[in-house]
Amino acid sequence: MPENNGGTRIPQTIEELKAFCAEKGMPLEKMRFFIGENIQEPKAFGIYRDENDRFVVYKNKADGSRAVRYSGPDEAYAVRELYLKLKS
Repeated sequence: MPENNGGTRIPQTIEELKAFCAEKGMPLEKMRFFIGENIQEPKAFGIYRDENDRFVVYKNKADGSRAVRYSGPDEAYAVRELYLKLKS
């Protein structure tokens, strides 16, 4: 995993992101972050791999509509998008 400027290792895969969050004791469900899951509920952020092997990073708004932050083949990019949101 590459490092960010704070020396923290940045996860590159969905599995590494899950491990990172578990290691940090992050209460993901309370935080409304779903890793490896396509959740349809309002007020949720998530990442998953779809049936076409594309990685999708999404935000479900309070009204139930969805904003897709990334959809494409680059898992590391997709994971970084959600990682940065988790950190903020």
